[in-house]
Amino acid sequence: MSPRIRDSLAAIHQRTLELIVRGAPLQDVLGALCDGIDALDPDLISSVLLTDAGGQHLWPAAGRRVPEDYKELITPLPIGPTMAACGTAAFRKEPVISSDIAADPLWSGPAEKYRRMALQHGLHTAWSVPIVSENGTLLGTFGLHHTKAHPVAGDELALLEQAEHIALIAIERDRAQTALTEALAEVRKSEAELRTIVDMIPQLIAVLAPDGQALYVNQSTLEYTGLSADQARGFEFRQRVFHPEDVERLGAERGHALERGEPFENEQRAKRQDGVYRWFLIRYRPLRDEHGTRRALVRDCDRHRRSQTV
Repeated sequence: MSPRIRDSLAAIHQRTLELIVRGAPLQDVLGALCDGIDALDPDLISSVLLTDAGGQHLWPAAGRRVPEDYKELITPLPIGPTMAACGTAAFRKEPVISSDIAADPLWSGPAEKYRRMALQHGLHTAWSVPIVSENGTLLGTFGLHHTKAHPVAGDELALLEQAEHIALIAIERDRAQTALTEALAEVRKSEAELRTIVDMIPQLIAVLAPDGQALYVNQSTLEYTGLSADQARGFEFRQRVFHPEDVERLGAERGHALERGEPFENEQRAKRQDGVYRWFLIRYRPLRDEHGTRRALVRDCDRHRRSQTV
């Protein structure tokens, strides 16, 4: 690889990685990649195509120099065994080199219209490399077109490989971020549904972190204590609700039980919103994730355990 190509690729790599780290949209990252490649040669046109959800077509995602009518023609581009350079590379999951578009059979038959459009714009050479994840999933293609019909040199192959690697990083990061966002949205939806159900339960229920601070209390707890949702969160919740004697009496026992993360119960007095304390049987049950890690404890108070007040 020539020093000029090597230095240029290093600069392009650095620029796109900076955009990825900053959380730039995928289109901006891929656009910067193509702009950097295009700047190496005025007769070079680079582009990135991404697969659709069904994996049957490629859709243009970046490539400022791609002629608009050519871009419209390949929107979308079918994936197939003889579908020009990019559609064939996606089908084979291996690089495809068309040293002379005018004579390459990969541009005939259903791909003839792409050949005519390419030649109309003076494009005579095309190279494409598939963008494939580690698990073998096809994500898209990185392609190059050139105005000269010529065999591909070592620098051009290195350019394809490096550009594909950069595009792969950007696409996988975007997909991971999208998956995380969707997962968090699903969790929030599930939490909202769970809270709605818990709010309908007449018992007093609180969800505690492993360290004992209150994360959430249901509507019955708010109505009984008269606290707001904000006042019923954090470490102060215990002092605000339970009798000082019980807080002191059960402090060490409760702390050890919380550390063990095992179910336990005790009896304490909880203050009603009018200032009157009533006895409750309080049960603690650990909640664990799918790996068995304790994430929280649910405390439910049975107000019917004792009827006396203090």
